[in-house]
Formats: sequence, C-alpha cells, structure tokens
Amino acid sequence: MTDTTRPIGDILDQLGILGVFEDKDMVTDAIVVMRVANFDEDGTDKILLSVSDHTGYIVQRGMIETARDFIEMSSPAIADDGEEHP
Repeated sequence: MTDTTRPIGDILDQLGILGVFEDKDMVTDAIVVMRVANFDEDGTDKILLSVSDHTGYIVQRGMIETARDFIEMSSPAIADDGEEHP
C-alpha cells in the first residue's frame, strides 16, 4: 500500500480532540503526534508526526520539549511495581 497525504482534521474530530481557547486566541503553530495501527499488513503500530507548514525546527523543538515537561508534571509517577505514586 502506498502512503497518502491528506488533511487530518476529521480524524482529530473523530477522536474527540478539543482545545481550550479564549475569545481572542489564535493558533499559530501545531504539532500532532499520532499512533497509527496498520490492520491490513502485519498489525504493527507506528508513530507519525505532522507539523504546520511554517513551523521551523527551533519552534518545533520548543513546543515538543514544553509538551514533554507538561506531561511529566501532570502525570503521576508509575513505579516498577505498576502502581501509581504521586
């Protein structure tokens, strides 16, 4: 099967992805990280990254690192025993 490039807005809508914005907010850049399952081939998953056209490398790195920090600060730690620890 060949790769196909297409808009992903409908996919994000179907997944229930929402943003919280104030009235005068304007989205200037976006990075979307997706886990994609391939049920037709060998059943493997892959991670895909889509970035708005004008978003440069430095802004991408900054956004990804900030998102990583946000996830680490808001997620409970999971120890080797599989239990969540605050």
